[in-house]
Amino acid sequence: MEILVKGSYLRFRACGGSMHPFIKNGQIIQVKLTKISEIDSGDIIFYRSLDNRMIIHRVIKKQSRNGKIVLLTKGDSASQFDEYVYSEKIFGKVVAIEKNNKTIRVDRGLLRIINIFWAKLSPFSKWIYFLPRKIKRGIYKMKNRYASRRSVSALSYKTKH
Repeated sequence: MEILVKGSYLRFRACGGSMHPFIKNGQIIQVKLTKISEIDSGDIIFYRSLDNRMIIHRVIKKQSRNGKIVLLTKGDSASQFDEYVYSEKIFGKVVAIEKNNKTIRVDRGLLRIINIFWAKLSPFSKWIYFLPRKIKRGIYKMKNRYASRRSVSALSYKTKH
């Protein structure tokens, strides 16, 4: 994490699907060292979890606990909140995502507003995220059934005549 201390951005490839659809598996993200006082609801942070994993999740709530500022986080596609994150566990804040050879800033402008909005909707994300996915899977299954029926009837036609 010396890179962050020197004021540089840390770039790495996201691994996993907990932040889908906002951050997709394999996308390059940029993290910048940030004080906890500069982090707000909606920001996406890079931190070490209680079980020592490196995590990137969205801040849902910022509050004071036992005289310290703590952050409640959650993955966008997760149904439950994570543990509270204390300042000593935070490496930085995600400031950009690289998509199609373009760097897209997520910490300002319209995407910052979308981040705040997404954090407010987070308690309902289970339904927001899974309902379209379930519909998409249903459509996919229907298409496969139709395609398999067509291939079976075509096969039957060839063998009968």
